[in-house]
Amino acid sequence: MAQEAKRIIGRQVEWQVHGFHLKHEHKTLGHEVECAAAFKTTIGARRAVHRRKMLKAGLMPEQWTPGERLRVGNWAFDCCLQALPGIVITGDWGEPQIAETEWATARELALAHMPKVFRPALKRPKPWTSFYNEDRQPFLRHCRDEQTAKSFPMRRHMDAVSYLQSTPWRTNEPVLKFIQELGKWERPPLLGFNSRQSWHPRDRANWHVFDWDMYWAERLIARGRPFWTEMYCDFRGRVYAFPHFNYGRGDYVRALFRFHHGAPITDRGIFWLKVATANRYNEGKNTENAITRLSFEDRAQWTDEHLDRIRGLADDPMSGLLHRAPDRWLEKADDPFQFLAHCIELTRALKSKNFKTTLPISFDASNSGAQQYSLLGRDADGARLTNLTSGNIEDLYEEVLSVIQRKFAVLIDEAKKGAQTQECRWAMWLLSQEKFTESGREPFIGRKTFKMLIVAFLYGQQEQGTEKKILRALGVKKDDPPPGLLDWFVDLVRGAIEKALPGATKIMGFTRDIAEMFADAGKTLWMHSPTGVPVCNLEYKPDLQRPKLWLDNKPVRHCAVVDDLDEIDVAACKRGAAANLVHSLDASHLAFVALACECADIPLACVHDCFGTLACHVDELREILLRELRAMYENIDPLQDIYDRARVALGPTNRTWPILPSRGSLDLSQVNGPYAFS
Repeated sequence: MAQEAKRIIGRQVEWQVHGFHLKHEHKTLGHEVECAAAFKTTIGARRAVHRRKMLKAGLMPEQWTPGERLRVGNWAFDCCLQALPGIVITGDWGEPQIAETEWATARELALAHMPKVFRPALKRPKPWTSFYNEDRQPFLRHCRDEQTAKSFPMRRHMDAVSYLQSTPWRTNEPVLKFIQELGKWERPPLLGFNSRQSWHPRDRANWHVFDWDMYWAERLIARGRPFWTEMYCDFRGRVYAFPHFNYGRGDYVRALFRFHHGAPITDRGIFWLKVATANRYNEGKNTENAITRLSFEDRAQWTDEHLDRIRGLADDPMSGLLHRAPDRWLEKADDPFQFLAHCIELTRALKSKNFKTTLPISFDASNSGAQQYSLLGRDADGARLTNLTSGNIEDLYEEVLSVIQRKFAVLIDEAKKGAQTQECRWAMWLLSQEKFTESGREPFIGRKTFKMLIVAFLYGQQEQGTEKKILRALGVKKDDPPPGLLDWFVDLVRGAIEKALPGATKIMGFTRDIAEMFADAGKTLWMHSPTGVPVCNLEYKPDLQRPKLWLDNKPVRHCAVVDDLDEIDVAACKRGAAANLVHSLDASHLAFVALACECADIPLACVHDCFGTLACHVDELREILLRELRAMYENIDPLQDIYDRARVALGPTNRTWPILPSRGSLDLSQVNGPYAFS
């Protein structure tokens, strides 16, 4: 935390040093840059002018290394401590902090100097037409090789992001008032925060972020106008928003967002609003009896059965928290703030036949990573387990869990008959363990644990990472479990996953082998997504050092990455290849859906594999989701493309080429499962 903050400070100083050098060593050019930048309204645009003029004159200075920025940032922080005692202070972890009494002043100063792209916009953002926007923010952030990436055509992906960021929003006032009331409590329920008086840096940070969110929500309501959030992509094409206040945040922030333009809800829209209301409550989450394991009709029926309580909650949200309320209903909701927003919307819709809905109704993919692997390998069993083809509701996590439970049942029976094998003792130890969650204690061997492990496996986590996740879930140290248990359990879980998704295992192995060949040859594996985003699978080994620094006349040391070495990190390239491929395919599907929604004039709100629209458009959106998924795989073969490009890029080699995974029996026309997105 401390070193990252110092690096950011060092980056700002770097720009100032470049400007000072230009002004004093190249006065004519400095005057030119100053005059040109005077007409620009943002820091990014001024820097862009600076960069262009310098490049034209052939005077572009070298970029500082991360280590140099760390040293300069530490020096600048030390200067602030000396010059502004009591205002800038050192946190408990050595990081720069603003004193508690100075936050109001700091917030106003930050807002005055914040680049506009990081604030919710009050006018529609300009569409993406090149790699950099007018604020000189790149379309692909954290790209490993910007110069090469700029040469690739990404028109479709840019158009999709442009449509998503053109969605106008407004703030959900009833939900905002409820959240503000909770913020006055000493220990507010639902938010998950400790007391405002807590000394812990994490608690203080949570409250500062909460106050910042409330500040923006109030400010946007006071403006009385719609607002927009500008968007960008990471190096794989996944879409994110620039402003911190955005729809992709957690439950209480997402519940504050409504579409600015509504539409008549219709009877079908009311049905989907009831389904979404049940989804947001999700009674019995992570069990076989969870609401999201029911059919859509049963979910709507659940909402009908609880209409009286829903109306009561919409009229008086606090009634769901008080001790006199039956079982403190609201606290048991999976997404309590979004559930409240749905309750208010449904109550209003049922009161008026001409009601115009503005609330986003969202549906998540049923394990999007496993879905992409199943479609890549035409794996019929994988497609069934992820609800791509099945008319019934399947659950991949429960499938893997049941395999482990059957294995444990056999071991327990053997133990009862007198067997004292090591595996029996390990199984009994694991079954006796509990883990602490937000809802209390629950058995370690359960759906929630296996969901965590399966998702991590599908996105490339290795055995060591899986062991760390298990230890963290159990809340124990590495030496606490019996010797050998972790290795045995990790192998058992990974074996069960590979049995359920054999196609995914082959694809991951193939992609990693190709990435390893590129890395060993000192070359970059470029994977081209269906929408044209070039995914650069390249990692260098970090240069770890412990530079000696001084802060407030005291020595400070950080074990920090001061730069990247010239040596490619083969293990990291191999580890990240499959995850980068799947993430890029997820992002392409989102882009195709956004373009189809633009053609159909349907508003769309997305968070990776979660898609939301107005209740009256849900049927159209669900049709688009599956249609675009089928079309994407009918027109491309990503694995064959990677193989062919590798053959050309690597040429003749003495190494044995990995075998291209064979396709299964899945017919893409069968990909029409109603619960693929539910």
